Amino acid sequence: MVDELKILEKRMANRYMEDGIWDIYLGLMAFAFGFGIVLDISYLAAIMVSVGFAFQSIAKNMITFPRIGYIKLRKAKKRGMAAVLTGVLFLGMMIFLVFMLGDENPVRYFVRDRMLFFIAVIWGGAIALAGLSFHVRRYFAYALIVFGAVMMSEWMGSLGLNLIVAGLLVMIAGLFVMMRFIRKYPITPQQN
Repeated sequence: MVDELKILEKRMANRYMEDGIWDIYLGLMAFAFGFGIVLDISYLAAIMVSVGFAFQSIAKNMITFPRIGYIKLRKAKKRGMAAVLTGVLFLGMMIFLVFMLGDENPVRYFVRDRMLFFIAVIWGGAIALAGLSFHVRRYFAYALIVFGAVMMSEWMGSLGLNLIVAGLLVMIAGLFVMMRFIRKYPITPQQN
């Protein structure tokens, strides 16, 4: 019985990722960071990401839950996502601390000279880890898009413009995923 419940919970959790809402949110984050870089308004990304998170929650209530219902996931799933977020925060803090160290630190120069690579690995890696954690294969493609956008800014284009394009690509893909989800799971009228 416990195994059947775990299988059912895993299927439902995977269905929650079929709606494309998190895809659109990931694209919005990349777009927001790129837009903030282009306009040189650093707080703009924080505002857009916060508004996007609210959108994600509202969209789940309007699009996903009426179609497939709602279940409360086990803590194990939440722990997996917490581990991903903790890892990303840890890497970000490590890079920050490297820059807080003295001028004579060779690690600081190494990281500074390869900053775009580290940003690409952290952002792309976080998306790939989310895909691995939630068993969503398309997130690996998103990770490559974001990784490529950041790395390409080393040779062509600007980081801001490349992130805007990457964000738009991920958001468009998310919209296609959402349209497929809406067609696959139409809202059926309630019978009394």
